[in-house]
Amino acid sequence: LIAGAILVVIGIIAVAGLIFLTGQIAGDIVEPDGSLKACPLISNERLSDALDTEVQALPLVGIWDTIMGSFLDKRALPDAEDCWIAYGSDTSTSATTDSATGRLARSVGGDASGAFRQEKEKANRDGYFAADVSGLGDEAFCTGVSEIGWVGVLARSGDRLVYVSLITGGADTCAVAQGVAREMLR
Repeated sequence: LIAGAILVVIGIIAVAGLIFLTGQIAGDIVEPDGSLKACPLISNERLSDALDTEVQALPLVGIWDTIMGSFLDKRALPDAEDCWIAYGSDTSTSATTDSATGRLARSVGGDASGAFRQEKEKANRDGYFAADVSGLGDEAFCTGVSEIGWVGVLARSGDRLVYVSLITGGADTCAVAQGVAREMLR
């Protein structure tokens, strides 16, 4: 009888914990009216235009950042405000991007030039520096392919630093990431 009562109490606590966790996760990405929260870094329209496919980006905050952030590319700007490209269309007519998912990150203010230098030194040291990029902001470089296929670009314009890391169905992921970074630097 006592063991049964303990099991019932444990069951109730487990269900309450699951309900609380689900509410926390939903609260991080769902508005009170039931719509998904928008990424504060770039509008879905501008992001979709840059990727030439329909996408939705969600803010990475709270528990959602802990869960999804562990799968996304945080090699650069790991502590910056960021969003997750939650899904891309698989019915795109684009010649470069069939579908896309990834991480968008932005840091504004402070010593952006110094932060860019530090990120580039880290990329060289850790072996994921791919190439410098010209014509994107004040300075930029592409990151090489991560262990699970992420490719990105880190770009600085004035006091703004952005990192776009993608997995796409297209050919030149760094070029696609540059298009998104250009929109984020506007």
